[in-house]
Amino acid sequence: MVEVFEKCLVIGLCFMLAASFYPPILNVISHVYDGVSDVQLKILAKEVARLVERSYTFKGAHYLSYTVSKDFKIFFEKGVLKIFCEGKVAEVGVYNFDIIIDDLRKGSDFVKIVVIGKDDSVFIVVEDAV
Repeated sequence: MVEVFEKCLVIGLCFMLAASFYPPILNVISHVYDGVSDVQLKILAKEVARLVERSYTFKGAHYLSYTVSKDFKIFFEKGVLKIFCEGKVAEVGVYNFDIIIDDLRKGSDFVKIVVIGKDDSVFIVVEDAV
């Protein structure tokens, strides 16, 4: 058991030493996850759609916390709710009731999306999750 631990320790130290000599490789690896992928945007759209449907049906407030980029926007035009993020667009859904969007962010990457159902409308509030 001690031999396995020592081998893992040596391999880990060798990797850290090799990585220190090749910072451009680490820089590329660290920037791979900076952008929002299409899959992440579709998952976020599905979650928002689920919250909108639940809020409209049960007339309550529902929350979703998510890490997004600075240019994240939610729009409701002509009955279609869309999410824009980093030049990508995801359609959340088509709705025959009013959706009112209020963006209260002040610059945080971690946001809280609150969806509130009242009467025949749904309010979506995007705010910093602090």
